[in-house]
Amino acid sequence: ETTVPETTAPETTVPEQTSPDPQDVVTTTATTSKPEPRVSVPAEVVADDITENIYIHISSFRTPERAQSLVKRFGDKGQGAVYLKREVRGADWYRVYLGPYGNAQDAYHDALKLKQEGVISFYRITQIDPNDGI
Repeated sequence: ETTVPETTAPETTVPEQTSPDPQDVVTTTATTSKPEPRVSVPAEVVADDITENIYIHISSFRTPERAQSLVKRFGDKGQGAVYLKREVRGADWYRVYLGPYGNAQDAYHDALKLKQEGVISFYRITQIDPNDGI
């Protein structure tokens, strides 16, 4: 019978994992050559009969500069993007939106594609009142 001497692995320290602050999230752009299939918009996303002023809410920041930077990045790539100041639970947030889209189907399709490509990590299809400054 052969005895193998017991060995111990060197001790390593794994850094603690934390979630990034929403202000520090940076989006990157990936490309794909495979066309995405058309999908039906789930009823809970947005009503199908809404056909104007449709946007994809993709991010929120505490400062207008961060929102402007993201809007510029999308604009530089030819994608319409805007941001609006919103008050949420007593705090100002600057929400970034892509659009406008003529219908919820197109907005939902683009949102899914951008998420699958890793360009965005969050989206919500929404209708924005044109009196909100857009």
